[in-house]
Amino acid sequence: MIDRRREGHWARTKTPKRKRPVTVAAKAEANTGKRVRVFISYAKADNLVATALREEITDINRDRVECFLDSETIASGEGWEKKLEEALEAADWLVCVYTGEQSEFCGYEIGVFTRGRALEKSVSNSRLVCLHDVANYPAVFNAHQNRYVELPPERVPSGETFDETGFYQASGVAKFFEDFCQYDALYVAGETSEVQRRSQAIIRKAKRITEAFRAARGNDVRADTPTQLSVEVTVPCKSGELLTVIPTDASVKGTFQSFGLFGLMPPMHDQQLPSASWGSVRAACRTPFSTHIPWVERLEQDMLDAANGRALREPEATFLSKDKTYRAILFRHILHWDGTHRFGIVFVETLPRQFVGDQNTSLILAGLLVASRFRFAYLEQPDRIAAEFDERATDSEFEGNYRQFLYDLERMRQESMELGLLDPTAFINSFGPARRGVAEGFLLGWKEARQSLDDGLPPPNTPISTEIRKTIKEAIVQFLKKMESENSRFLKVAVAAYSEELEVELRKTAH
Repeated sequence: MIDRRREGHWARTKTPKRKRPVTVAAKAEANTGKRVRVFISYAKADNLVATALREEITDINRDRVECFLDSETIASGEGWEKKLEEALEAADWLVCVYTGEQSEFCGYEIGVFTRGRALEKSVSNSRLVCLHDVANYPAVFNAHQNRYVELPPERVPSGETFDETGFYQASGVAKFFEDFCQYDALYVAGETSEVQRRSQAIIRKAKRITEAFRAARGNDVRADTPTQLSVEVTVPCKSGELLTVIPTDASVKGTFQSFGLFGLMPPMHDQQLPSASWGSVRAACRTPFSTHIPWVERLEQDMLDAANGRALREPEATFLSKDKTYRAILFRHILHWDGTHRFGIVFVETLPRQFVGDQNTSLILAGLLVASRFRFAYLEQPDRIAAEFDERATDSEFEGNYRQFLYDLERMRQESMELGLLDPTAFINSFGPARRGVAEGFLLGWKEARQSLDDGLPPPNTPISTEIRKTIKEAIVQFLKKMESENSRFLKVAVAAYSEELEVELRKTAH
């Protein structure tokens, strides 16, 4: 244990056997008995740092220095406002601890402390000091002294040495203690030996305070490495208000790989994750066929449901990127006290379902499968489709059926690409010279009908009304009528072509 009585001026030891010369420090102490009061402002999470500061500051001159910590100085049940004001008005120094979390009373304490005081600003002897270990501190400290608490390296590279004494001697914390020692001659070292003792003590204090800042980081996030393709969407909103729409200017943050799914590469500022607007992500996801983006619209609905306390009503959405299909999953919703919403979205790749084997047979079978799915979904049960968009359906039911219809169409397009229908020319050629015209006509008919459907539908997020319902139903009915004949003709040709290809393959294996 360190014997404080042997640390020179810190405890004002006496030499019992012989008199020693009167030092400058001793004269300064004899000439004034004024107490120096220090108010330490800190967040509850930084109590370890504040306690260490109080002990080390008080130790400079125990007869004259008095520190105030609100959590320990104000007794339970006392009028804290009056106590705080009295302590701040009497304080000679205000030392603020900032580690990324600000004391809820910090601005109030600075206001009371500076009231009526002509403080020197941005100079070494300012009596309002912020000790911080993060790069960005609150703007309220800009006009005052700030001391950055730099942590020493955890590992020293092989072959190198670390000058611990020099590191702490040049630190911002040591500079703070130097300034404090000089204030009102709290500790003015005169003799060489006393200067050395003071220097050693300041280094020790700087090290202890720095280690306290390190310990206070225990529960802080040191590194946050995304392990999946994901983004975070932040939507400002007033506290207590319902979120009704995901605005285009909502902030989206994610990795470069995540933004690459949509062909975006936003800039990175101040070593932070790349960010873009929700509107730019939305625009990048539009397809040549439609301004409607079913998976985005469904994801938006999931976010709104989560923000307003409703259970997610539909399965997560999927989308296509660079010939791969991804499932967009809303996995987190965070609500801040100021009303801001943060949504976490992860993108999980789904397994491809391409057929293996002869390309011609595979492409015909893939086309047959997708065309059959379309027929099963929309053409075999016209009464069911009519009921989904009937006048008896509520607006909510109608809107849900409409979203599902758009999503299913998009999913069929994705499925066709998953099954290998990426090259229209190869698909047409797989049907052979006698049938390629039907295959080509089917692709062209689908494209024209799909474009006509999109032109007839209202813009995305248009509120449902009687007139809008009529417009949507009419566009869907016309689309299905156009596709019915094309679908029937193609299925007949595809069945015949597949039968022929299969027959050829069976003959090969028979021999």
